[in-house]
Amino acid sequence: MQANGFLYWVYEDQRYLVSLETATMEFCATELPHCLRDSTFDIGKAKDGATCIVYSDQLNVGVLMHTRDDDGVEKWVLDRVVPLDRELERVLRVGLDYDTVLNHLVADHSDLSVLAVQDGYVYLFSIASVHHDPQTSCWFLSLCLETMRLERLFRRTFDNAVHPHIMAWPPLVGNYGGFALQDAQSLK
Repeated sequence: MQANGFLYWVYEDQRYLVSLETATMEFCATELPHCLRDSTFDIGKAKDGATCIVYSDQLNVGVLMHTRDDDGVEKWVLDRVVPLDRELERVLRVGLDYDTVLNHLVADHSDLSVLAVQDGYVYLFSIASVHHDPQTSCWFLSLCLETMRLERLFRRTFDNAVHPHIMAWPPLVGNYGGFALQDAQSLK
């Protein structure tokens, strides 16, 4: 995990976080709050650029902010915990008829897992409680940390690692590479 010039590793027992400040190449170990020990989490940046940890505990999402106390000791402080059960059901039911097969899958979702935190958004996936099979589809979602509004992205199987990527917008426009093509044609 990386954010704001630091690389982070979680120690095996999820009790400590080892960080490397890339500018000074200094290592530091901090104790993680107990709430992270049995949850999925990621370190990233809030919209204002502050470093944060976002974790999920069943259908709740919590946010921890990185701070230093008066003695310069680094620690992670709980900012908020938000239950997303109703929001998840609202988002997953959008556009579904009441009798559809997908509608029954919505009711079975009992767990959210954090994939990544980037630029104020958390990327999550929702797992059906009875389907922990890599061939079973799950919902991929985004959560705005500023508004705590959840959005449905897509549904697919989760059979491998997923890494969200933010593409530049607007896309590059122009005739890039046209010069080389013209030169090649003029050589004929």
